[in-house]
Amino acid sequence: MPVPPPLNPCRQKHLPHTRPHPEQRAEHSPPLFPPSIPSLSFLPALLVSSLPSSSQLVHCACPRAPKRTLPESAPFPAFHWLSLVTCCLLPSLIGAGETWGMVSTCPFHCVCRNLSESLSTLCADKGLLFVPVNVDRRTVELRLADNYITEVGGIDFANMSGLVDLTLSRNTINLIRPMTFGDLESLRSLHLDGNRLIAVGPRDLAGLVNLQHLIINNNQLIKVSVQAFDDFLLTLEDLDMSYNNLRRVPWESIQNMASLHTLNLDHNLIDFIAGVFGELYKLARLDMTSNRLRTLPPDPLFAR
Repeated sequence: MPVPPPLNPCRQKHLPHTRPHPEQRAEHSPPLFPPSIPSLSFLPALLVSSLPSSSQLVHCACPRAPKRTLPESAPFPAFHWLSLVTCCLLPSLIGAGETWGMVSTCPFHCVCRNLSESLSTLCADKGLLFVPVNVDRRTVELRLADNYITEVGGIDFANMSGLVDLTLSRNTINLIRPMTFGDLESLRSLHLDGNRLIAVGPRDLAGLVNLQHLIINNNQLIKVSVQAFDDFLLTLEDLDMSYNNLRRVPWESIQNMASLHTLNLDHNLIDFIAGVFGELYKLARLDMTSNRLRTLPPDPLFAR
């Protein structure tokens, strides 16, 4: 009975069981990378090890189809090498934070944006316990809201003279060390709402010579020093100290805030208002609801 032919007509050639000398094998084997391709020593070891070697290639001789091989001098498409380099090396060039534009460094898990010559560092709701130490000193906007920062001071904001907007809302800050903001001469807006501050000392806000908006509501304030606002009396436009435990307010400082537009002192324990609003010609909104007031002073403000 005749033996049926094999299903696969393409058979592997049976070579003699002889192994050439390593030098002869290297001499006759075609190079893995064509001569026209530059050195690939910069590629990761993992990538090079994953490429097939010439010893793993199986030569098949089929009588019905001619052997099809690429010429040794055929160059590998350049864009293939570019794709390999991009996929393997690009992730190592990017830091842990997400960066938009040319940013030299970005704190871990933060987002740094450099748009229209304005550098923003966004670190809100990242579980931070302290102000990141590697914040770019050129930052204009720094958002640190919704974290677990307990105090600020030292070199947290050192040399950040270009910072304009600083948000520290909804942390657990209970202490501001003196001169914490001493280098923030360009700061316009400071948000400290939703923390656990009990007092504001005479030098806690020193150095904010251009501050316009101070939001310090929803804390546990019982005392604000008369000297706390000295450095920005003439520039402050909005002051919000609502939802605290204040019984006394530094009226002596407030009466000298010539640029003040909005003053929110609602939801405190205030039982006395000094007649200090006569010189505040730009004041447009005063909120003192939910306090312990019984009488209003004879102030020209209440006659408007």
